[in-house]
Amino acid sequence: MSSPPSGGTPPYPWYHGSITRLQTEDCLTRANKTGSFLVRDSESFKGAYVLSVLCDDRIYQYRILPTPDGAGYLIKSSDATKQHTFSNLAELIKSYSLTNNGLCCALRYPSEAQKLETEEDQDSDDEPPLSDDDEPDTLTTASSSEIALHVLQSRLDHLNVNSLDTIFLEKLREYMGSKVKQDYDDIKSGATSATNLRQLILTSANDLTRQVDLFLIKMQALQQLFDLSAVPSKNNATDKVN
Repeated sequence: MSSPPSGGTPPYPWYHGSITRLQTEDCLTRANKTGSFLVRDSESFKGAYVLSVLCDDRIYQYRILPTPDGAGYLIKSSDATKQHTFSNLAELIKSYSLTNNGLCCALRYPSEAQKLETEEDQDSDDEPPLSDDDEPDTLTTASSSEIALHVLQSRLDHLNVNSLDTIFLEKLREYMGSKVKQDYDDIKSGATSATNLRQLILTSANDLTRQVDLFLIKMQALQQLFDLSAVPSKNNATDKVN
């Protein structure tokens, strides 16, 4: 087995090292739960990994590649239209356990790698196995608000901001950093509107109002310039001479 990924001391249970694709499929088939997953070393790319996920009786394989600068890892969505970057594998797994964000489904059940049996493990062989009721049900116990906020933050991190002005972008990040949770809690408590989001929209509209006013002034000037009713006709000019 290869060395565990960064931050994995002891190795993460979902990291299986250099197992084959066939062994991967066998592990996940035996798990037989949508959301079961594991991470293994890539067989074709050194330094890369593969995230394997069981979803609706089908196994999906996602290649995890090191970033060009070697500072993290990137993974593509199922349709290859989105690419997400993470500083380490643990961060990647945590992110996709909260929301699928382009994968076939969220990561819920880690398929644990086999480990060498120690004396302590042998002593525990006589202990009764966990019942279905005792077995942990999911990878994470994140609340609905944490999941919602995580989704929003992930969307903000991958938002194309090239066309946004600096002032609006700063206010948007400020809202996401401290005020969005307040709006979320207010809505859950029965509020009919998101006060902070409304304020963000109104503030952003101030510049729009100024631009509209300037546009109307320009249109009024053009109307005055090309107002044919204000131009004296030939007959009117003759009458005035006579």
